[in-house]
Amino acid sequence: MNLYIITRPRIEPMEKISPDDPADIDTQKLGEKWKSELVEKFGIDENRIFVIKAAAEELREGEIDVWVTPPGIPLPNTYSSDEDVQPDND
Repeated sequence: MNLYIITRPRIEPMEKISPDDPADIDTQKLGEKWKSELVEKFGIDENRIFVIKAAAEELREGEIDVWVTPPGIPLPNTYSSDEDVQPDND
């Protein structure tokens, strides 16, 4: 199995609303941290974990998606939306 950690940065606001606003989380750094923890603590081969930085979109920013795929399955579409996912009706 391959693990894909897809990160999207936050879109920078034009101005800060308040100086007390918490700092934004760096999704890319968090994704890399998760990868190193999975390798070190759980012994997962680092060649099976991919951290992919996707562009932020108006409705999708500051997010992290995690995909697990079996070997031979193509990379996930980082620009798909929840509406693109069709349930299996077997």
